[in-house]
Amino acid sequence: MKKTKKYILIFLAVPVLSLLCYLVFCYPLVLNFSNANLTLKNERYKTGEVINPFRKFDFDSGSWTAYIFISYDDVKEISKEMRGGRSFKTSDERLLNEMKHDLKFTFTGGDMTTVESQLILCKNGKEVFESGIVLDDVNQGIQNQQYGWLEAKTKTLLLKYCKQFHKNYSPIIIIR
Repeated sequence: MKKTKKYILIFLAVPVLSLLCYLVFCYPLVLNFSNANLTLKNERYKTGEVINPFRKFDFDSGSWTAYIFISYDDVKEISKEMRGGRSFKTSDERLLNEMKHDLKFTFTGGDMTTVESQLILCKNGKEVFESGIVLDDVNQGIQNQQYGWLEAKTKTLLLKYCKQFHKNYSPIIIIR
């Protein structure tokens, strides 16, 4: 009987703590159970080359969701156009396809110092792409293990699409 009470207490504590964290910090509890082996292709790029990391995704097939999580440290630096939230999401296929078509990035061959905010793409609830994202007024781009720092070719374009994401009000987000 004592084990059952312990499990019930844990089962009830997680949602309550998640809601409390969301109310205090405006940041959801993100449970990322993805052990996605986001395979890194051994593609070689030259510094200054323009690339599109979203070209490989078919947003017309399956159920897609994109999340942006703004870190606590980035809240002060983020563009005024994205302020007012720390967690955003979209499932709009039209928007995702426009991003795929229009967003181009310049390969820098380097890394941005510390990128803490995240962009995560999920297909049918499973993570297929993860990257750091910077959306301040000076720098806009993404960074991950495969590409390093990719600077947005048209700086305002990345922000234009990201500000169309909706605020996420869910205190818990589960990524498989």
